[in-house]
Amino acid sequence: MKVWVNAKGISIKPAKEAGKFTVTIAADVPPGTYWMRLVNDEGVSEQRPFLVGTLPEVLEVDPNDDSRMPQVLAEANVVVNGRLNPVSDIDHFAVDLKKGQTLVASLQANSVLRSPMDGMLQVLSADGYVLAENNDFHGLDPQIAYSVPKDGRYLVRVFSFPAVADSSIRFFGSETCVYRLTLTTGGFAEHAFPLAVSLKDPSPVGLSGWNIPDAAKNIVVMPEQFSSRLPVRHPSVTNPGFIRVEPHPCIEEVEPNDRAHAQLVETPVTISGRIGRPRDIDAYSFVLKKGDKRLIKVEASALGSQLDPVLEVFDTTGKAFKEVDDVGALPDPEFSFAVTIEGTYRIEIRDRYLHGGESYFYRVRITNPEPDFSVALAADQFSITPGETLEIPFTATRLNGLTQAIDLRAVDLPKGVECELIKVDAAAKMLKLKLTAKKDAVSGPFRIEGTAGFTRAARFDIVPFGTSTETFWLTVGTPKK
Repeated sequence: MKVWVNAKGISIKPAKEAGKFTVTIAADVPPGTYWMRLVNDEGVSEQRPFLVGTLPEVLEVDPNDDSRMPQVLAEANVVVNGRLNPVSDIDHFAVDLKKGQTLVASLQANSVLRSPMDGMLQVLSADGYVLAENNDFHGLDPQIAYSVPKDGRYLVRVFSFPAVADSSIRFFGSETCVYRLTLTTGGFAEHAFPLAVSLKDPSPVGLSGWNIPDAAKNIVVMPEQFSSRLPVRHPSVTNPGFIRVEPHPCIEEVEPNDRAHAQLVETPVTISGRIGRPRDIDAYSFVLKKGDKRLIKVEASALGSQLDPVLEVFDTTGKAFKEVDDVGALPDPEFSFAVTIEGTYRIEIRDRYLHGGESYFYRVRITNPEPDFSVALAADQFSITPGETLEIPFTATRLNGLTQAIDLRAVDLPKGVECELIKVDAAAKMLKLKLTAKKDAVSGPFRIEGTAGFTRAARFDIVPFGTSTETFWLTVGTPKK
């Protein structure tokens, strides 16, 4: 049995004790979420997340379900790896804190690990009184920032309800209810701001959150390529913020920018803003010519914001002609339109429930909808026998009027595996790529790329984890006699 990880510097090997592994992580491996597979001669497992952090890691130790007998932690800056099991399990952890500190307690369970739990967090006094509680801060995962009023011992309680509601009236737990509980009185980032920088003229970025030092509020980033999710880190902050790198200008909102004082911008542009107070509305205006096309996309929930954004678009007369709320699985709106009348158009962004605050941040992209495409596969692992040919079907989706032919190829193939390039005409949607394995072929990862004047990596949706991968696995079987 071997373990494959999609990162250099991480080594995972089976330990002597069955069912356990030894993990070695190089000092230069950035913190983040990585993906691993178990591999043997018969094939591979599905991909599973493996998290690398910056704080000490400890294991939850049962019994700790009684607040009078909590698991005492040696320090308040730690990550607890735990499990709520059996049904109705409750975990308690004790930490010693000082007056004036801010304790951040953040649970990763459903959103990252896809544990079937709707977690709850509480901060308690040493004698069991609830001082703060939260659920559903990031999706179904809770988070608390608690200002410590006096020196003493405090408790953090973890319990859950089922992620999919059922008829039971009880707390929830099972073998699969695993979680990571981050506790820290040090720097903890909620997001980076601004939320985007221009590749040609990047601006400094600051981390926003709790216990953030001044040095982490003015970080110079040097992006080398376009990235939809570029981490921004500082050594004194536990976790990174993320920004987007754009080919066009990136700006921040300038108050006042309400309906009567719409901020004039030139498009294409990406704007970082906040709905800073209840009932706040942010407005932006821009001049368009007849025949122009624009795609307006508001990102908030996808960035971890508390904002549930509503986008409203106004024509040259000031009349609203489109209101967009949820689109797909996320409550982040987008809208595209073609201009028939030249003039000044306006958009407005508000919270669906008219809430607002520091955590109600957003990124709005107003761009020209350029021709594009995507390539998707229905699986992320395949098998082949030496001397035979494997056909891999996948779907190409052309976007924004792309008519150019797409060239497909497999890259970074394992030793002994060859790929037959396929020329795809403009009308084709269902495609096939042919792989052939020689006698000396070995199993391993590979990628698939499509090219139509520019390159896009083929992807597979890892549905249980709400993400996708561009790394596929090919198992080379025993050749036929």
